[in-house]
Amino acid sequence: MSGADCKGGGTICDGGKREGAKGSGCGKATTAKSLQNEYADALLVQLNKFRKNEQFTDVCLICGDVRITAHRMLLAAASPYFQAMFGGNFPESSQKEVHIHEMDPRCLELAVDFIYTGHIDNFFDCVQQLLETAAFLQLEHLLDLCTRYMCAQLDADNCLGFKLFAEKLNNFPLLDSACQYIISHFKEVVLSEEFLEMSYHELSNILTNDALYVHSDDAVLCGLTRWAEHRPTERIPNLMPLLRYIHPACVTAETVRSLHILKENEESEKWVSDVLQSADTMEWQIFVLDKMGRTPDLQRYNLTFNESTPLQPLPRPAFAVSLTAHKNILYAQGGSVGRSTRDSFYYNIYRDQWHKLHRLLMERSHHRSVVLHSCLYALGGNTLQGATCSVECLNLVTNKATFRENMLAKRNAMGAVVCENTLYVMGGETDHRSLYSVERLDPRAGQWHEMPPMREVNSYCSSAAIGTYIYCCEGLGSCMERLDLRANRWDVINFWEEREFYEIFAVDEKLYSVSGDSISCYDETENKWQCAFKFPETREWDTAIGLQMVSFLKV
Repeated sequence: MSGADCKGGGTICDGGKREGAKGSGCGKATTAKSLQNEYADALLVQLNKFRKNEQFTDVCLICGDVRITAHRMLLAAASPYFQAMFGGNFPESSQKEVHIHEMDPRCLELAVDFIYTGHIDNFFDCVQQLLETAAFLQLEHLLDLCTRYMCAQLDADNCLGFKLFAEKLNNFPLLDSACQYIISHFKEVVLSEEFLEMSYHELSNILTNDALYVHSDDAVLCGLTRWAEHRPTERIPNLMPLLRYIHPACVTAETVRSLHILKENEESEKWVSDVLQSADTMEWQIFVLDKMGRTPDLQRYNLTFNESTPLQPLPRPAFAVSLTAHKNILYAQGGSVGRSTRDSFYYNIYRDQWHKLHRLLMERSHHRSVVLHSCLYALGGNTLQGATCSVECLNLVTNKATFRENMLAKRNAMGAVVCENTLYVMGGETDHRSLYSVERLDPRAGQWHEMPPMREVNSYCSSAAIGTYIYCCEGLGSCMERLDLRANRWDVINFWEEREFYEIFAVDEKLYSVSGDSISCYDETENKWQCAFKFPETREWDTAIGLQMVSFLKV
């Protein structure tokens, strides 16, 4: 290598274009970087010694009864505030002593220590004042350090105060973390003393966050009434506007009857009446999601099938999407739009709105999603590299996603159900063959175990659980299989005719299926699928699910 190839001590690495050059060049670059860091550290140490011994110092900062000697050039290099002070046409640019009135003396000392050393100690008891000082002096690295520390200290007792502090300073990283903590831990936050001191507008802003759906609406309601009871004369008139953020169908009659403050406000009587009425109007609803095509929509049917209601379509239509439901919320994840995606959305049924959800950790289509213990699991499916055995879990309370234990086999287009707090997957396909195998996961144990394999059903499976039985069908077939969990045995149920199964699902302890032309209900006594509803036109439904909820027509 010529001298022109490697200037400044050989820190250029040519990316391995010549044999043997990559390791040598990158090694030299790493060594040079290490030497640079050592040099910078040693220089700061020496400059700090000069400061401590008042050698070559040319300015003294006076704040309260604290005097801090320093070097103008270093202060100006670290802080745009000092750069403007010393480099501008201000009296301080030539004064030997500069008085600082806008900050805490101890925090100014800590800030100057940080400028000279890049480190800071014993700041925990004054971190908020130090963060204000860092923001005032525009010390970005110190500001970031304080922000990260405060984010790590968030808890139910201080998150509301930290939120107000962050809003005051326009500290968006701290504000985002505080808001996320408030939403994720709302049940604990409503029990704090800070919560009782919130203003109506502050509380209203939190309640507008649709992500509160992860918490029990009963818990949210109890928090509101606790807030109102703290200053009843002032706050009871504001209670009804806040109750509008809670759908009457989402709270229990028992909770409402126990909250006497709701009976003291005439305006809340209508809301309470709706709650008590909704307790008697629980009905099963069926949601069917169409593939991306001529009519990529989402429909809702009740069991009388006298009405179908079109709902808002997916924000990004796709096929091979997973669909599941939990607490009046639909979750749609992944799918393919020419290639597998990481898209993830949730649908607030009562508000008829789709919202973005934490994206999948990897692209998936032809996979399954289930909810267990307030966690949303995404299982297997097709990725950009083919079928996968990976499992990821999104905690719906904390909004944190992690990978979990891999399944024993790579699978896509398989069945998956939750039964007795255990997750079961069955059938499906790898990249090369169909699968009869079955496995289960107890999340508390954190390990997958083999189950008895199916005998007839394999590819393009759908499944449902009723009691201690798990049913599984394949996309086109003349039978289904039923797993008796007590006997740990699969039984084949023949229909003696080939049927189309886009999806099977349980509704009110009965088995339903969706095909291209109808929704059918399984009659176990007759061993026949009875048509419950005929679609006006043939559809290619991607998936379907049943959910018990309050009648839309009655509330």
